[in-house]
Amino acid sequence: MGLYTVPEAAEELQVPERRIREMCKSGRLDAVKNGRSWLIQLGRPQKGNRATSGRDIMRGKGRNA
Repeated sequence: MGLYTVPEAAEELQVPERRIREMCKSGRLDAVKNGRSWLIQLGRPQKGNRATSGRDIMRGKGRNA
């Protein structure tokens, strides 16, 4: 995986685009703001974020939950 836009990340993780934006703002996803858009790094979990799928991320659950 690599860098994704919000719509691409939403499709990849099978969660709504709004949720992706919320996770970017809160730091739950490894993302940087590029003007008005987000660029999201997928494929490597952030330290402390061991979710097993997009649905787990959306629900706030991970392997350690």
